[in-house]
Amino acid sequence: MHLLKASEPTAINWDIVTPGESAEDCETNAKYVLSVARKINCTIFLLWEDIVDVKPKMLTTLVGSIMARTIEARKTRR
Repeated sequence: MHLLKASEPTAINWDIVTPGESAEDCETNAKYVLSVARKINCTIFLLWEDIVDVKPKMLTTLVGSIMARTIEARKTRR
């Protein structure tokens, strides 16, 4: 979520984010991350389960997608 915030500061509504102490909280947060990533036009190749299960390759694709979107957004702002 902090990476998404760094990419688009107003994208995250911190009132929606849960503490992540239960499996349900983790699921909700993972779904929210994907929702926000889609909202800011990132290409998504993973499921919320991949985030909760901490699948490194899938998380790397998410990070790469966020980074690519950030780079493109900064180019268009110039």
